[in-house]
Amino acid sequence: DIKEEPMLAEINWLDLRKSIPETDARYCPIIRFSGEKNNMWSANIRIIENNLIRLKSIADVNYLFPHAPTGNIYAGNTFELFEGNKKVADGIFL
Repeated sequence: DIKEEPMLAEINWLDLRKSIPETDARYCPIIRFSGEKNNMWSANIRIIENNLIRLKSIADVNYLFPHAPTGNIYAGNTFELFEGNKKVADGIFL
């Protein structure tokens, strides 16, 4: 299987109700891209750097599964992250 290379993204967390994943942690929420309300996939996120005061993270982002449509991963594309049906963050690829 060809694994798509991860791309850097900035993640803006909505709140600290649930702690932001630790640096180097693997985090696998649902990712939904702007304008694609019915197209949701499992993301594979590795946190590189956290700014807990500003509720921001820099992370490597790609898909958890190799058959996902990688055309959505490009600089400037925005996305939302969900845990179940609860939105937890917004993000943008850098």
